[in-house]
Amino acid sequence: MSKVMNSSYFKVKYWQDKLYQNCYDPAQELFKKLDQVCSEDKVVLDLGAGAGAVNSYDLKGRCKKIYGVDFDPRVKNNHLLDEGIQIVDEKLPFEDNSIDIIFSIYVFEHVANPQLAVQELDRVLKPGGYIFALTPNKWHYVSLVAAMTPTRFHKWVNKKRGFSGDDTFPTTYKLNTENDIKKYFGEKYEWNFSFFETQPNYLKFNTGAFLAGVAYERIVNQFESLTSLRVNMVAQGHKANSQ
Repeated sequence: MSKVMNSSYFKVKYWQDKLYQNCYDPAQELFKKLDQVCSEDKVVLDLGAGAGAVNSYDLKGRCKKIYGVDFDPRVKNNHLLDEGIQIVDEKLPFEDNSIDIIFSIYVFEHVANPQLAVQELDRVLKPGGYIFALTPNKWHYVSLVAAMTPTRFHKWVNKKRGFSGDDTFPTTYKLNTENDIKKYFGEKYEWNFSFFETQPNYLKFNTGAFLAGVAYERIVNQFESLTSLRVNMVAQGHKANSQ
């Protein structure tokens, strides 16, 4: 069995190296948009910042202050932040209208109570502020499978991909479509959505599955009419200046 798995690994790696010579990080698209509104006088919040081991950015020193919040206690030692704060529920430890920019990377899919979560985000975000969220598209095949399988399966898959089980959390997919985001945030926000399909990392367990994922990626990235079937959604919300 191990020989078969090793053979499959090397075949997949051959095709991965051949077809995806440059490693693409979807978070780059989020930070491209965020960089356009970030400045030294802005207070920034990383929602779901975690330990700082999965994502990487260089906002410290480029904004007035960058906070991070997470249920994970490791957020307190996140080196990407000026201050990391552990939270126990959706309540955010900030004053009303105190944050200029909020961003999250693969967090919205874990929100269990979107109404309460959005109320808190709206409460702390200043009028004229921005929200940026990178999250899986609910209607992508990866999200559909994830929604039908337990967290222990997600941990097993991520372990095979080389990720720690400590960074794998239950998914709900209640805030992962354009309509759901617009519904919960309401009319005071103006939204822009971008969709990106990347290499099929979740299908690297098998050569045939990986190549099928490659074909899917090439097709949905080629045709704009298939935008809504791409896996990564970057949502940019601008809060109105007047309440």
